[in-house]
Amino acid sequence: MIKPFHDIDAINAICNHPALRDAILLGQSADIDVGPLLDSGRAVFLGDDQGGFLCYREADGVWSIHTQFLPKARGPSVAIKAASGSKWLFQNTDATSLTTFVEHGNSRAKALSLALGFTEVAEAEYFGRAGVVLSLSIKEWVRKCL
Repeated sequence: MIKPFHDIDAINAICNHPALRDAILLGQSADIDVGPLLDSGRAVFLGDDQGGFLCYREADGVWSIHTQFLPKARGPSVAIKAASGSKWLFQNTDATSLTTFVEHGNSRAKALSLALGFTEVAEAEYFGRAGVVLSLSIKEWVRKCL
């Protein structure tokens, strides 16, 4: 079972890891500090010191998910953790919809999202990177769980 992880130093180390840095920082030169975001109450990190899901509240009921696992923590267990993370968000926040952005060419992230029940809702470009936005509503999540 995945749960909120509160070690800001460990989370920052994950997000600034060379294998993840470019994906989350999108070419920025300064290190990221997720402390203020997590302290704001609008975000939660679900995972541990090997990685997890950085989730933040974009709007009432809408939470965005960013997968952040160190290379040594990747593998089949991520799918189990992702399912547990979706459950946690729907049961412990105001989430009625989860969204994620997957850059074109990231077939593993897209396959994971689709396996969890997410569906493509829009083409998008973030910081010059083209991809798709996928979404999972609480209604579809409940339907998948039954």
